[in-house]
Amino acid sequence: MPKIQLRAYVLAVILGLTLLMVRSARPLAMEGRPKTDFSRIPMDIDGWSGLNGRFDESTYKGLPSCSLLVRFYQHPDHPTVDLAVVYGTDLGDFHQPEFCLEGQGLQIVDKHKIMIRTNEGTFPAVSLITDSDMGRRAFIFWFAGNGSASTFLGNYKVKLFFHRLRFRTIQPSAMIRLSTEVVETDQEASNRLVQFIKLAYPYLRQEFEVDSPGS
Repeated sequence: MPKIQLRAYVLAVILGLTLLMVRSARPLAMEGRPKTDFSRIPMDIDGWSGLNGRFDESTYKGLPSCSLLVRFYQHPDHPTVDLAVVYGTDLGDFHQPEFCLEGQGLQIVDKHKIMIRTNEGTFPAVSLITDSDMGRRAFIFWFAGNGSASTFLGNYKVKLFFHRLRFRTIQPSAMIRLSTEVVETDQEASNRLVQFIKLAYPYLRQEFEVDSPGS
């Protein structure tokens, strides 16, 4: 390699590292709402009526910086759909839902990635079926933030870390989890969740999108 070309490469690396250090020295700016009351998610959604609940007290103590939502949506023709949300800016407060479910004594008997298609767009999610002494349940969950959705927390944290490093901004994130009782078949329960998500997604998107202007 010619010396001039080698020096150009070295100079490019030095300039890149300098730029990275300058960006890293800038303070992080907050985008969006660090806290929320979930008022943008209505209690009534196309025939489904919501009733607010609560996590166990240990969850509130363990996640003091997060906004938490538990809501039970009831319909005269369908089993109840439970909506649970963890919302905040500290990625250390987020956990992969499978670990929490297994810690509650639920055995995961099926797990696969699905694509949710709505009028507002398509995004990935994880579909789970669990079994326990209290019966089978269907779950669907995903992580939302920075204008995108993810199914695996590790990759999601890496993407947000580099976004923060590059743009020096902190954006809130949400873990969104829905579940329902398996009454007939696993597939029918999962389909019920998907149909509810399609109805609720415009409100979820509005709730968790970044307010400030800009898988």
